[in-house]
Amino acid sequence: MNISIATKITSAAVTLVLITAAAVGFAVYSGSSALLVKHQLEDLGDQNHIAATRLTSHIKALRQDLQFLVGTPPIQGLVRTHSREDGIDLYDGSTERLWRSRLGVIFRQFLDAKPSYLQIRYIGLAEGGRELVRVERAHDGRAEVVPLSALQKKGQHTYFHETSKLKAGQIHLSEVTLNREQGEISKPKVAVMRASLPVFSPTGVLFGMVIINMDFLSVLENVTKDRHFYISNDRGDYLLHENPELSFGFEFGRQHRLQDDYPQIAEMFNKKSQLNEQTLYQTPDLKGEAISFYKAFFDPLHPQRFIVLALSASYQQVIAESVAVRNQSVVLALFLISIGGGAAWLFSRMLTQPLQQITQAAEQISKGNFDISLPTKADGELGLLTRGFNHMVQQINERDEALQHRLDELERVNRELDQFAYVTSHDLKAPLRAIANLSQWIEEDLEAIMTPDTHKQMDLLRGRVHRMEALIEGILQYSRVGRVAEEVMEVDINVLLYEIIENIAPPEDFSIEITPNMPTFNATKVRLSQVFANLISNAVKYRTRDDGQLKIAVKDAGSFYHFSVTDDGPGIAEEYHKKVFKIFQTLQARDTIESTGVGLTLVKKIVEEQGGIVTLESAEGRGSTFSFTWPKQPEVEHVT
Repeated sequence: MNISIATKITSAAVTLVLITAAAVGFAVYSGSSALLVKHQLEDLGDQNHIAATRLTSHIKALRQDLQFLVGTPPIQGLVRTHSREDGIDLYDGSTERLWRSRLGVIFRQFLDAKPSYLQIRYIGLAEGGRELVRVERAHDGRAEVVPLSALQKKGQHTYFHETSKLKAGQIHLSEVTLNREQGEISKPKVAVMRASLPVFSPTGVLFGMVIINMDFLSVLENVTKDRHFYISNDRGDYLLHENPELSFGFEFGRQHRLQDDYPQIAEMFNKKSQLNEQTLYQTPDLKGEAISFYKAFFDPLHPQRFIVLALSASYQQVIAESVAVRNQSVVLALFLISIGGGAAWLFSRMLTQPLQQITQAAEQISKGNFDISLPTKADGELGLLTRGFNHMVQQINERDEALQHRLDELERVNRELDQFAYVTSHDLKAPLRAIANLSQWIEEDLEAIMTPDTHKQMDLLRGRVHRMEALIEGILQYSRVGRVAEEVMEVDINVLLYEIIENIAPPEDFSIEITPNMPTFNATKVRLSQVFANLISNAVKYRTRDDGQLKIAVKDAGSFYHFSVTDDGPGIAEEYHKKVFKIFQTLQARDTIESTGVGLTLVKKIVEEQGGIVTLESAEGRGSTFSFTWPKQPEVEHVT
């Protein structure tokens, strides 16, 4: 069954509008929903970051407070009086008892000002780590100075030993553990982090330490209020959980770990892991949770230590806003479908009626038949369209004929160039080689009557022959650039340069430095080798001494590599900078140094054919730097 073009276009237009409207609705729905969900999850992560910052700020304040207390005068006053038998401070005559009393007042006032601190102690190294001053918070919340008779020895505790190993100014932060009295966990449970700072005498001898016990749970409550948090140490042990039985389970010989409940984040607890935050949502084992995990690093002395904060929220709350957008998207999509479908049907019917004839002509052209012509008598848009169609067909035919003519001409020119190259190479070089051989034979036959001058003239003759051969070869190479296709291959510039240097064989004392960052990339190896070989051989040929120096370097210039060849030779005066790139031009007499005057011209043509540029920086007596750019990827394929 043949369906008319009008029906096809109408159906296609209506279908396209319907699909577009549906796609727009779906894109709005899925895109906005995904964006809103992403925003809500990012907000969850931001809140977790804020909580982590507040937690680390509390710990940072704890360290700063400790440093402040160690800097108070009674600390060193007790150092001075404790070491004397009479207990008198020679600085101001204060007694040890008076210094203890002053420090007790400072500790008590500090504890009153810091509700999260439970205890402040000054412990001496002597007598097994006996406390010198201790102030602690009583059950009613007041700070009390502990009597001298109730002070204890603390030398057996881990924090005492760890602090004793520190240098001046270093602070030891303990593990977060439950507070113990007389070896038993106190009730109600109190989680403690201890910060301790060693105290040294003026002579640098360890005297003791100052320790602050911080109520870690009160800090966590302040940080996590009104939100659902899980918090663990860097081993994954819960420090805070909605089920109190799981918090500090390790203190009772039980293991309740964050990574066991959420195995997807186990990598975060690897000491070498760079994963510091992660968000989980929409997985079956999360039971409707969206949860953000964040590692808060808090210990400058041990930068790898961290506390993990996990902020949890209902996933339904996260996606609630996207549901409303989804409903609006569906309504909008249905409205667009109904309006757009009707408009597309009406408009397409108006446009498709005059297109039948043009469609048939287009089918003929698609089959390669350009000998067609549409009637141009129609008025209005159809007449304009048919006349334009006929003009397009005429232009295609004319361009095909012109293109074919140019291709034929190009093939003819290339054949002539190839024939010229063959004749030049074979018919010109052969007589030159014969002249060189004949001169050698004449010199051998007339050896008995040869004078030094005639030997020199024969050598000069053969030199002219070799120069002519080199000149012919240079012209041939110049003529082939851009006309003969060259194979593109992967080129290691280091390897290429060493091959070229080995072939040139510079004097043993001549130094050539190749910078270590030479690239490997796809290029026409033969042409690139010609460029480097000409520049390096020129530097060797025109050297002013056998122990000259040459440096080959490269820079990344975006889509190009920028190579430079720098020598310490005689240099080139500025007025000759353009002349050296012209064919057959040399700056020294050919009898002084053999040169064809083609090398730099060939370099310039090869580089410019590749889309690059060649530059020269030089001054007379100051060496020369030839630079050129070469594309990282070949852009033009040459044709023969």
